[in-house]
Amino acid sequence: MLKILSSDATIPYGPTPYTLVTYTGPVGTPKYREASVEIGKWERELGFSTRIFHPLVDVDYRFDAKGMVVPPESEAETFGRVRSTPVDPNNALEILDEAEEAGGLDVIGIYGVQFFEDRRIIDVIDRLVRTGSYVITVFPNLDTQGDSIYPEILCRSDRIIKNPRPCYVCGRPALNLQRLIEGVAADFSVDPFEIVTGSEFHPVCDVHVERPGAPWEEFLRPIRQRAIKEKIRPGKLIAHSGTMRTGKTRRTIRDTERRAPPERVLYFKPTGDTRDEGNFDSRTISDRAMEKFLWIKRKASYFNNADPWKFYEREDVMNSRAFMVDECQILSMDFPVMFTALRMGGSNGIPKDIVCAGIPLSYRGEVVVIPPNHPGEVPKGSMPFLLSDATRVDVGSIKCQMDNDRCRNRGNRQLLIHGGDIVTDFTKRFNADDLVGDDKYRISCMAHYPEFSGKPEFLDRPVLKRFYTAKSE
Repeated sequence: MLKILSSDATIPYGPTPYTLVTYTGPVGTPKYREASVEIGKWERELGFSTRIFHPLVDVDYRFDAKGMVVPPESEAETFGRVRSTPVDPNNALEILDEAEEAGGLDVIGIYGVQFFEDRRIIDVIDRLVRTGSYVITVFPNLDTQGDSIYPEILCRSDRIIKNPRPCYVCGRPALNLQRLIEGVAADFSVDPFEIVTGSEFHPVCDVHVERPGAPWEEFLRPIRQRAIKEKIRPGKLIAHSGTMRTGKTRRTIRDTERRAPPERVLYFKPTGDTRDEGNFDSRTISDRAMEKFLWIKRKASYFNNADPWKFYEREDVMNSRAFMVDECQILSMDFPVMFTALRMGGSNGIPKDIVCAGIPLSYRGEVVVIPPNHPGEVPKGSMPFLLSDATRVDVGSIKCQMDNDRCRNRGNRQLLIHGGDIVTDFTKRFNADDLVGDDKYRISCMAHYPEFSGKPEFLDRPVLKRFYTAKSE
């Protein structure tokens, strides 16, 4: 295993234990090459034990008879060759078996995660990180339908490296993947992983992507047409992710203020109650960070998350050049679609830079998605999709607060303190009133993250899909 495992040790130059890194981007980006260069550096320069795993169906790169990655000739010198072990995409547990047979591995690469049909790959990655490995995953951020590919892995990552490619239409940086069948944009109903004769895959920007039949396409099409006609350059989407107390709000505010004049910048915080707008008049513990930076000094307001369309149609939102949204983990799943529209200029042609912040994981290690409580209510939890859509992702962390605060590992998980004890019962549910105040949470690294009772060994999680509710007239 890693040569640096002591919680009291200072981590030198080298892979940091208990870390998950993700290289992502559309087909054709150098994400595989960059990941392999990093893995090769740890092996050749520092002597760490490494291994790369790939599913048998992964066709992004060829593999020779010895299981070595064979890159395109133009990349051969810088890419080099690295050991790769093929595994069954329907049995992710093979990776655990191989790692155990190797006696533990310092650095583990998992390529082509999108081809793993066995969703236990999420728990396999969790277990590898928990044992002290430095894990690198590589997969596209979006499929051809515009849905996130394994957003659960993005939410768990300590570092996310985005690899945009030039849009095949306009040359701007692109993170979307467009499928053409016989030169025509594929219908939304086509399975994104189905092999269709005559298919071509191209990176494409938000303005030029086409998804006929998608539930949000009717809403976005006129906005795209206007952006093309008026040659609007879309704004950027920056996502700041992390647990409580990692400084997300402070970094988000500073990032927002660098993008537009003060009079064209807005600051928002969602709320599920009846407060729709106005100054911060409710000074709860969870609002302290916002109050410290926005109280009096800057114009800031709440908005009612129960009606996403009301937010989209706000005049100040439409006329701004940049705005910030905090606590995106409670935004409904309509917001990523609306943020895309606002970045392309919305209905008045003014593109916006959007900087958002949110907590990606609950204290139980699950992706934060709040199901609807009443019929007709939209589910909340847009953070996984914002991480997939974002131009850049900044993942924050703080020092682990366990082991009497002596642990020096990176803290990337929240633990709930209820009644003075750490809650480790996976089946335990709490009312909202029980969770008010961040003083009831502690931050843990994966080394000190507990096992939860009542949780299946490998939880069969549903695939997260975008949710969109058409505007009611």
